[in-house]
Amino acid sequence: MTIGAVQGNFGLALLELRRFDEAEPLLIASYQTIRKVLPEKDARIDVLKRRLERLYREWGKLERLAPALQL
Repeated sequence: MTIGAVQGNFGLALLELRRFDEAEPLLIASYQTIRKVLPEKDARIDVLKRRLERLYREWGKLERLAPALQL
């Protein structure tokens, strides 16, 4: 398991607990790390995008989604 996967799983656990401010940096770091090593069309990248979308939707901060995906 890579560091990106660990960050993503921990971020998801925090998201489930609605600890959005703690989940955000982990989910962003996971997305950035995994995006560097996998092809853009890899399904795992879509999973990470959906996690970020869920984070911002449930947190009520959808305006943060586009900038997070551009990092």
